[in-house]
Amino acid sequence: MDRPDTIQLLLTEHGIDALAASSLHCPKGVVLVEMLPESERIGTILLPDLVAGKFRPDVGIVLSAGPDVSLEPGAMVAVRPYDGQWLEDFEAGGYRTRNQVRVFGKSTPHQGVTETIPWAESVVCRVFPETLDMQAIHNNLIIKRDPVVAEQNGLILPDLEKYRTGLAEVLSIGPKADLVSRSGPVKVGDRIHYDVRSELDFTFGGDPDMAIVPDIAVNFVVGGGKG
Repeated sequence: MDRPDTIQLLLTEHGIDALAASSLHCPKGVVLVEMLPESERIGTILLPDLVAGKFRPDVGIVLSAGPDVSLEPGAMVAVRPYDGQWLEDFEAGGYRTRNQVRVFGKSTPHQGVTETIPWAESVVCRVFPETLDMQAIHNNLIIKRDPVVAEQNGLILPDLEKYRTGLAEVLSIGPKADLVSRSGPVKVGDRIHYDVRSELDFTFGGDPDMAIVPDIAVNFVVGGGKG
């Protein structure tokens, strides 16, 4: 079964052996992330192996990061579903895990072409499981989009004709985001219009309107925001 092209934020308790992980050292621009294990259940329903793979969380723990990367070992992060080099049954430097490990920032086959995707385009936000908070990374923004338009002139639209307006509220802004409008820097609480082709959906807390976009996807600020 194919997985949806949506970040799955299904959090479970997980930790790393900090001593073992400290023996792993990444060069500049590279991040090593141990992914959380596949979900075995949804509620009380036990998932078959084939279906469980569909619900592998796109959340992991940083094992190591290059000296120029603003992440530390032990940080929980969300990543794009299909990016990175995927390593199974990982064992290196005295550290061993049955969970999948992904390498970001190295040359990787992507849509049939081998290319180097910068780590910050793949690792999109930090996750704080204790408070269920998220913080956008690098030049990304976490936004809450206006609901899908499913009805027009009193008629329910077919699924293929439902659409987003491109309007959203900014929830979190990465430290490298370059967003300055005529009224000043774009800030949390502002209303924006964005390029819907650039949005990355993610599932978190049952809210279908959450998404992540890069700063270049922001077209303009609407009104004065929330101050």
